[in-house]
Amino acid sequence: MRVVIEGVSKRYRGRRGEVEALRSVSFETRDGEFVAILGPSGCGKSTLLSIVAGLVKPDEGRVRFLQAAGGPPPANGRPLTAVVFQEFALFPWRTVRQNIAFGPEVRGLPRDQVAARVERYLEMVGLTPFADKYPKELSGGMKQRVGIARALANDPEVLLMDEPLSALDAQTRSLMQLDLLRLWEESQKTVLYVTHNLQEAAFLADRILLLSRRPGRVRAVVEVPFPRPRTEALQASPAFAAFCQELWELLRDEARAAMEAGEDG
Repeated sequence: MRVVIEGVSKRYRGRRGEVEALRSVSFETRDGEFVAILGPSGCGKSTLLSIVAGLVKPDEGRVRFLQAAGGPPPANGRPLTAVVFQEFALFPWRTVRQNIAFGPEVRGLPRDQVAARVERYLEMVGLTPFADKYPKELSGGMKQRVGIARALANDPEVLLMDEPLSALDAQTRSLMQLDLLRLWEESQKTVLYVTHNLQEAAFLADRILLLSRRPGRVRAVVEVPFPRPRTEALQASPAFAAFCQELWELLRDEARAAMEAGEDG
């Protein structure tokens, strides 16, 4: 599935008047591509993701979804999408198994198909031994794995992730990055991934969409030069450090201007 963003703009009205979050953003993913969205705080990254998800309506422009060559068009013009947020957003009264089953149950899948799908994703995220635990009994990393499994259990064609690892400690975050790479390689979903972290974007993505300070505009689209599969060793290499420095040089002036304008809060 390809995501085609065409001239998307969005404005909000707040206590201090109108705020222009995005201005004429255009971008197209490739089928099954992992795209990171990077930019200064307040530049509209999460707004753009919400527009792609259909949760927010743009003031101008549109988002289209195109199947791979030969595939049928998505029903009603929209494929099934799933969103993974920074907050774990799990149902505290449901077990791990029940949280993962929620989407397929709501969609009316037969009970045996729901059970098979839940077991598949429990195993994929390494949580089979914790299937009957409640969220309050899990660590932060485990909760986020449940959130990812719950999203994948819906079998979305497009997976949208809004800083899903930013609340985790550094060690758990590094481990979850490796888990995400493995899960993406297995599922081959089209992914849009919002992050503030340059190293994370460089490690996970095929391409990086760099947005300017508010209003968010396309500052650059950067191809990540590292082949797949990727391992932790890549992050310790001089080539990786040099690439992250290149990203920072593209972003630095925008980040400084946003900070000086008070847009980083």
